[in-house]
Amino acid sequence: MKIEVRFQGLAVPASLKAHIARRLQHALTSFRDRIQWVRVALRDVNGPRGGADKECQVQLRLRGTSDVIVRDRETDAHAAFDRAAGRVVFALQRQIGRRRQVQRGLRGLELLPA
Repeated sequence: MKIEVRFQGLAVPASLKAHIARRLQHALTSFRDRIQWVRVALRDVNGPRGGADKECQVQLRLRGTSDVIVRDRETDAHAAFDRAAGRVVFALQRQIGRRRQVQRGLRGLELLPA
């Protein structure tokens, strides 16, 4: 599983980059065979105006199904990533559950007589 981190308009310390990689490796360990890559994009939406303007987008490219994308916005880049990372596991579980339901439904259709 490849993890790519991008920053736009932010001065990000190396400790945050390490935190991102460590947190995602730990959170997504049980799904690593289903994930092709992870892309984290942190950006400053409003520039110097302040406010809740640090946006984090986490995108997971999955094998055999559509991407999982989670966005969050906070006043701090670290907080925005932590919230998005917390939500990405639930979104991933939901996406995998949907795929299983579709596969079960297709198997049931195959059993019907022609």
